[in-house]
Amino acid sequence: ELYTAAVTPATATRSARWADGLITINQPGHAQRETLAAYREAGGRGPAVLQVHLSWDPDPDRALAVAHDQWREAVLGSDVAWEIAQPEHFEQAARFVGRDQVAEYVHSSADPGEHAAWLVEAAEGFDRVMLHQVGADQVGFVETFGERVLPEVTG
Repeated sequence: ELYTAAVTPATATRSARWADGLITINQPGHAQRETLAAYREAGGRGPAVLQVHLSWDPDPDRALAVAHDQWREAVLGSDVAWEIAQPEHFEQAARFVGRDQVAEYVHSSADPGEHAAWLVEAAEGFDRVMLHQVGADQVGFVETFGERVLPEVTG
C-alpha cells in the first residue's frame, strides 16, 4: 500500500486518485478535517491516519515548556520550512515563537482526561491515530497513556 502524506486540502486532492490512504497531522482549528474532506471528496479511499503532536508531563508548566523547546519550529508552516536548509536556520526562524503559539500545534497538559477528550475530538473522522509525544519522558508517557488515556479513547 502507498499512502499520501498531506497537510493541505490541495495536496490531499491531488494525491487522492493514486493513494491507498491518507496520513496527516493535527492542526490549529482542526484544519486536518478540511484535509480529510478534500481527500474523500476527490475520491480518496483507504484508511485516514492522523498523527497528533502532544506533550504530557506530570507538571503542566513543564509539559508546555518542553513542547515549546522541542516543537516550536512546527509553527513556522510549510511556506517557511521549504526555504530553510539548515537546522540552525530553523532555530533562528523560530526564536520569536511563543508558548501560546506552540499550544495551537501541540496539545500540552498534565491531565490524562484532558488528553483523552482532546484526542477524541481531534481524531473525529479518522480511522487511525498515531501519538507523537514531543517530550523526553517516553516511559512516563507510555505508562500514563496506556493506563489512563487510551482506555478512555478506545472505550
